[in-house]
Amino acid sequence: HATGVSDLYFWRDHGGHEVDCLLERPDGLHPVEIKLSATLHPDFFAGLHRFSDLTQTPPSAATLVYGGQETHRHHGIRAIGWRDVPHAMPVRARG
Repeated sequence: HATGVSDLYFWRDHGGHEVDCLLERPDGLHPVEIKLSATLHPDFFAGLHRFSDLTQTPPSAATLVYGGQETHRHHGIRAIGWRDVPHAMPVRARG
């Protein structure tokens, strides 16, 4: 079996909230926001929170990837540094 990335989607609502990637998995959608900044700002999480509220997706399913190196939690949403992406993102086997 080869390992591959989940199917990817983008989401934006009429109010301008957006999520960069939605990973489709058997257990549901996993929203991912990507920011270049090495410093976390609370507004980085706005689209993830909006998506979670609208879809009833648990915040723990969401991930913010940023330019820093620390792992944090913001109201249940995990923030990870880009170097941790290969170890932390859900993938699925393709065969």
